[in-house]
Amino acid sequence: MLRSVTFSFVCIASFLIICFGVSCTSQQQNSIPLFPSAEEGGDAGFARIAWIEKMHTGGQAESNWRAIESANRTEIRARLEAQGNLSARTMTPDSLFPGFKGVWSERGSSNQAGSVIASTYDSVTQAIYGISAGGSLWKGDIEGVEWEVLEQVRRFGGNVLEGIRLPDGSLRLITTEDNVPLISDDYGQSWTISTGIPTAINGWGDSRQIVQVQRNDGLHLYMLSKVGYWQNVNLYQSLDTGATWLSVIEDVGFQFNDVALMKPHHYDNPLLLSLDNRSLIELKRDTLEDLATTLFNSLNIERIRFAGGVTDDELLLYALDENDRVVRSADTGRTWTKHATLSERPWNVGFAVNPSNNREIVAGAVDAYVSRDAGQIFTRVNGWAEYYRDPVNKMHADMMSFNTITEAGGYEVTIIGNHGGYYITDDWFGTTYNIGQDGLNVGQFYTVRSHPRYPDYMFGGTQDQGFQLGAGTTGEIIEMEQEISGDYGHLTFTKNGRHLWMVYPGTAVAYWEDPLGGLTDWYTVDSEDESVWLSPVIAHPDTTLNAVLVAGGSAFDDEEGSFILSFEEVAGEILPIQGDFDFKLESAGGVLSSLATNPIDPDIWYTATDNGRFFRSDDAGNSWEQTVNFIPDGHYLYGQSIEPSPVLDSTLWLAGNGYNNPAVYRSSDLGESFVADDEGLPNTMVFDLVSSDDGSLMFAATEAGPFVYVSDSLRWYGLMDATTPMQTYWSVEWVAADSIARFGTYGRGIWDLQVSQLSPPDTILVSTVEQLIEFEAYPNPVLNQLTVRASNPILAYRVVDPAGRIVMSERTQASTSYKNPRTSIGLSPKPELQLNTSAWTAGVYRIEVETTDGRGIRSVVKR
Repeated sequence: MLRSVTFSFVCIASFLIICFGVSCTSQQQNSIPLFPSAEEGGDAGFARIAWIEKMHTGGQAESNWRAIESANRTEIRARLEAQGNLSARTMTPDSLFPGFKGVWSERGSSNQAGSVIASTYDSVTQAIYGISAGGSLWKGDIEGVEWEVLEQVRRFGGNVLEGIRLPDGSLRLITTEDNVPLISDDYGQSWTISTGIPTAINGWGDSRQIVQVQRNDGLHLYMLSKVGYWQNVNLYQSLDTGATWLSVIEDVGFQFNDVALMKPHHYDNPLLLSLDNRSLIELKRDTLEDLATTLFNSLNIERIRFAGGVTDDELLLYALDENDRVVRSADTGRTWTKHATLSERPWNVGFAVNPSNNREIVAGAVDAYVSRDAGQIFTRVNGWAEYYRDPVNKMHADMMSFNTITEAGGYEVTIIGNHGGYYITDDWFGTTYNIGQDGLNVGQFYTVRSHPRYPDYMFGGTQDQGFQLGAGTTGEIIEMEQEISGDYGHLTFTKNGRHLWMVYPGTAVAYWEDPLGGLTDWYTVDSEDESVWLSPVIAHPDTTLNAVLVAGGSAFDDEEGSFILSFEEVAGEILPIQGDFDFKLESAGGVLSSLATNPIDPDIWYTATDNGRFFRSDDAGNSWEQTVNFIPDGHYLYGQSIEPSPVLDSTLWLAGNGYNNPAVYRSSDLGESFVADDEGLPNTMVFDLVSSDDGSLMFAATEAGPFVYVSDSLRWYGLMDATTPMQTYWSVEWVAADSIARFGTYGRGIWDLQVSQLSPPDTILVSTVEQLIEFEAYPNPVLNQLTVRASNPILAYRVVDPAGRIVMSERTQASTSYKNPRTSIGLSPKPELQLNTSAWTAGVYRIEVETTDGRGIRSVVKR
């Protein structure tokens, strides 16, 4: 069922005045909360996680995509290190690979921090170190004015971050990557891998909760670690400040929800609580003493949340039972009493105890809840919606970490990490202050789009930081205003930028009559069969209409399915129309995950589903044909992005999850058939594709970073350099006016690549020949003479060596390819060529030919 609420911009301002008592002059403070009935966190968060997981796995439970991406990151780091010496590779600083030049610049936003996970504090330098979602390491201060990224080519786990002053006075940082601890003694500039804790199996492992204990023989570190999903949690100890680790207790629990490691404030030893073993263990210097083996038999504990502290020689411990009731012990866990029932179950952040007063505790979930009477009564610190009228003093949603530190002079301050950056409190959550408003550039962007007529205006749909807009000149890091909170994606302009559409999970479709004005209208499709968490949206190919096409569930309460929904604005009213074709029924249970239309023939529409089916319509969506089913080939391609060629009416690309199959396929026959087109692209997840306006280049936003496809060579190239972050690149657009590929990352904001050379020298732009043909090149490997044989006369050929240089090329006057001034004209058309290869050095060469019926490429090994 479609539910509609229509606002004018005046009504929005009135709503803000009535509800919040603020003026209409500041868009930052006037951001309105989510659509009615929508909530942050909770089930919505689980739905988002399930969506992301299915995209990467294609529904295959045994997918090892995390391990593959770990290997991708290792390979990229090695490549960047090898490219560090520019003179050695005879490339200028703007060369991303031989012949391709471009300059990266970070664009922000600088004032809308996204999710941060962990923090630690160094009292000597009064510096905060933190890890953001996406794994980058940051440094800042309590004032929140000196944020800088220290490490962004690694992706740290985020559950472990510790700063320790060594005996020589230097600072050691300890964190983890892919479950393995790493240490840095130079403020994050270089890292050494610790020994003793193995790498995660298929990316499912994790390490958590470093606890420090200073004893007579030195500093003891304890940490929990789990190497894989089916493996149990072990307790590890380090006696050399994190350089090596030794397992001291095995199998303390199966899940991290079943085990907790904690050192109560002002208590001598850490405590290890195990739900599986029904035990509480005190970790002493030489012995492990079991204090209570039947600790939780009467309390029905389901998920452990554990904290404690000593005040006036009294130790109080806190935990949580399965009914979200706080339980407290005053006798080291031997007996427990029940107290308040929380309105929200604490997340992994759990409880934290005030070091100065063990009767003051805080619990973290979507919001934070504080108790000042040892758990008998809890009050909400602030509701998440309050953030939008006062982001300076009210916390954002989704608590991720609590860390109480001691400043110089003995002042205690608690650092709070959540989905809106870092906050601090110096009165135990009586007041809070946002220290992530300037330079903590950790935005999680699903979509970034520039205004079609005014490309300096950028619009972004984010995770938990809403719909944002800002403006700035090329290369400038900008601030962005948050217009509406929540999660938004697939921003789409219609009528040459006069109108803007986007989606909110649900599916809710938001509409701006003026992209720089206020929200005009929104619709929610009330259906059990929403296509994906953020439903695809594209502009209607009929440019006379102010309309979009949305992949959604059924618009009717009594109907299941996956349909194309059209939303059109007519005389100020939005009219929704549901298509007749049920893609869920016709694809054996799949739902729409991508839409596209042919830019040359707008009557040709394409769709893909999340279970590997591809459909085409030749009559503007009135009828559909399933052209491809990837499942019989052993593939399970989650069709995430369809990119039709802007210059070749029969060519298009389909991309998605590429861990068990190629991530990109190309069709030269309107989607009737596809061939893998992933040469140079690692096994990864492709979220978005976009072509340059002339079709010479195609950019990909992927889990493994940014890539570009050079149409002439039919090959992908990595675009990361030493300045770009190792992040998930979720969206990309081509800003033709400035020759910019604009990427949205899921953890480091917006990044621009301004391209100064659109294709490598000695290569062409796009060929007008569409058909990819087969030909022979033998012997292979070759020594002195290579025969090239095709079915039709060869109009042009060239040979590219392993370094990307053209070593042979020739064409006829009739050739449409290889029109480079350095390519000679004089080839006589015939189906066979004899090439002298005696002067070639050993390696892999690329042979490219053009015949009267198409182009083809083969690789040949020279001995």
